[in-house]
Amino acid sequence: MSTRDTELDLKISAWLEQQRRKALKEAETDNRIMSSRSVTISREFGCEGYPLAVALKTLLEDASGDKWTIFDRALIERLENEYDLSKEFIDGLGGKETTVDRLKSMLSRNWAGENEQQYQAIADTIFSIASAGHAIIVGRGSGVIAQDLPNCYNIRLVASLEHRIRSFERRTGCTTEEARQAVVEKQESSTVFYQDFLAADLSEHTHYHGIFNTEKLNISTIASAVTKLIGY
Repeated sequence: MSTRDTELDLKISAWLEQQRRKALKEAETDNRIMSSRSVTISREFGCEGYPLAVALKTLLEDASGDKWTIFDRALIERLENEYDLSKEFIDGLGGKETTVDRLKSMLSRNWAGENEQQYQAIADTIFSIASAGHAIIVGRGSGVIAQDLPNCYNIRLVASLEHRIRSFERRTGCTTEEARQAVVEKQESSTVFYQDFLAADLSEHTHYHGIFNTEKLNISTIASAVTKLIGY
């Protein structure tokens, strides 16, 4: 196993243990409530979604006193491929039907039929992460997948094309033309993918609790605003 895989497994194990402790505490009162907040970060390609997640993690841990985990593409795929959340977490919440079960059923009915089997595992994993709490989920259509969860706050980052090109160029060290091509192509392919994946337009503002322009606001300011938005 590579060092990267080991690091991912350690993050996942720590998060799962946190959920088990929380579930046991809730079981003592026989009251399963989705009180642990989560945040999803959607962004136009070129906006700084992961830097926002890092800044938000620091503020939320300071404010809540709890550990928060950032779920990016690599961590979500590792969790999806190597762990069974139904066994590790969902089944441990109790024998009766939960809010999570009901909402997952609603999600399945809204799924684009021909892609249901192909992408259902991804959606179930993201949905379980968001419902469990103490999670900051970057991308992967998470804002749409988790939009009906009462404990989850969905954030969208936007900016002008030129700003996103400059940002991508600065962070990657590529040329302006390479940055322009990457941003335009990635944004177009992402739009098509999620229309097929979720039968949804990620730019639709009604999916989100807050939309922030990274050309007008820096990451630190956005992170502070989101922390207050979700109640800390």
